[in-house]
Amino acid sequence: MLQGLDHFRRGDIRRAHWIGKPIGLYVDDASKAAKVWEHSVKAFLNFVPVGGVAVLMDFHFRRENEALPQVEYMNARWAQWKVIEDKPGGTTARIFQRAA
Repeated sequence: MLQGLDHFRRGDIRRAHWIGKPIGLYVDDASKAAKVWEHSVKAFLNFVPVGGVAVLMDFHFRRENEALPQVEYMNARWAQWKVIEDKPGGTTARIFQRAA
């Protein structure tokens, strides 16, 4: 059973909320649109502590030659998030560790 989610079900991730405990491993495969990403940052990513890991699936995916919002967000916060692995081909992903 997942601990910490106030509810969990298939559907719009913007309906999910975290209760505020640290998240040691955050895997995001749902936040492709800007409004969804903004919610995910507030609801989940902000709870990843220093040393915690965030896996952002489809990180290298381009929509109409534009990077997904998480690319811009993470690139603007390079001092806070260290890239620990990068998977640019096939099913793309970038794995980060919170540094500060």
